[in-house]
Amino acid sequence: MKKYPSLVPYIIKRHSEIDPITGDKKWDYTEENHLYDVEEKRILMQETPFADISYIDYSFEDSTALVIKKIHNGVSSYTIIDTKNDLGNPLWFDELVVLSPKLIIARRNNLYGIIDSNKTIKIFFEYEYLSAYRDPLVFVAKKDGKFGVITIDNHIILPFKYYSITHNSRLGILVCQDTKVTILYNILDGSISTIPYGFKAIESISEGIAVLKLDSERYVLYDLDKMKLINNYSYRSATPMINGFSLCSNCIIVNKDGSSIKLEEGFYHKDGEVVYKTDYVEDDNWRITTYIKDKFISSFIHKKEGYGVFSCGCYMNKYLCLSAFSDKYSIHGNIRYFDLYGNPLDFNTTHKIVETEKDKKNKEKIDLTERITRGQSNLHLQHRLDYEESTEFIKEKFPDGLPCDELYIYEIADGLYHITTVDWYGDGPSSNFYGYMIDGKKLWQVISIKQ
Repeated sequence: MKKYPSLVPYIIKRHSEIDPITGDKKWDYTEENHLYDVEEKRILMQETPFADISYIDYSFEDSTALVIKKIHNGVSSYTIIDTKNDLGNPLWFDELVVLSPKLIIARRNNLYGIIDSNKTIKIFFEYEYLSAYRDPLVFVAKKDGKFGVITIDNHIILPFKYYSITHNSRLGILVCQDTKVTILYNILDGSISTIPYGFKAIESISEGIAVLKLDSERYVLYDLDKMKLINNYSYRSATPMINGFSLCSNCIIVNKDGSSIKLEEGFYHKDGEVVYKTDYVEDDNWRITTYIKDKFISSFIHKKEGYGVFSCGCYMNKYLCLSAFSDKYSIHGNIRYFDLYGNPLDFNTTHKIVETEKDKKNKEKIDLTERITRGQSNLHLQHRLDYEESTEFIKEKFPDGLPCDELYIYEIADGLYHITTVDWYGDGPSSNFYGYMIDGKKLWQVISIKQ
């Protein structure tokens, strides 16, 4: 059942266009954070205002607690409160990272642990470092100078023996390194692969083959199942192993079994099983040559249109997109589409096909509101006032005009509103929290000094 908060942040905003003491012109802005007692309907003014206050859970389903930040002598401290009684003798932490109301990474006395919104300890403060990755949830922790991987129950998945554990978000793995071996821990399925081989980075993992970067100029292909390199060669570059082969050094097809095929001279690109290259002929004419793996498909001439650098891309293993672009002047030529045999395609038809493929990669459509409020917990799940509701709200509460281009107003509880300002710039919208209102009362005060 949804709860109702007993405390709501109250903000005093101070901005001036002159120095109040010297009278000199000077723009300055400060913000004080206090608390409003909902039951007693009064402001709990703090002798030393808080630096920041925010709810742990804007849905109030699991918690109505607030994270409070204070700054003393340049040092930040954090605590969690739910009622005014918590203000009596709060427990302060050096750092708080809220993952959910039931899962908060906390640091105290330079040691990390896990607590919930009631400050109940779930993992004791015994780690020198703690970071969470999901799904499912695991933690990278550091103890006695070594890294390991644990669960929320403090069960050890990987022992504390690694000098480094890094998260590769693109591949969804943890890369655990000690002096002799590297362990790849797959967060999704919990599988573990071992690489007894020194390398600088993992570029890709696909079809059981890892592309390892040895240094700035050398790449090798490693079979995770057989725990060995697929051959004894290194390459200047290597694409992911897709459709059973990788394009290496931009001109060598390397099969999963380690065998290779050297293509004719040129600089090739790969998309799925399609391999293609472009060669300048003359007078802005370019030759495009296409293959399915190493099987020749077609070679045709295309004249570049417009200014800039000639560009050729492949989509869906079926279509070539030819154009010209210039980063300096943002000048783009007309986009032309062709099949792999060089036959021109209707722009509108092909455009729809390309968009369909794009839609597959972006199954969830996120509207503007969700994009700019994503960092505000689950705020975007709350009821946002529509145009008519917002118009009446703004007319009544902001009779002197808006402090921004637009307001987003969310009713996060019965009669309790969260207000976000939105300003529009050339590169899109920028949003900032403005204040709360409860039962028609503004929980903010603006003090302005102009003259």
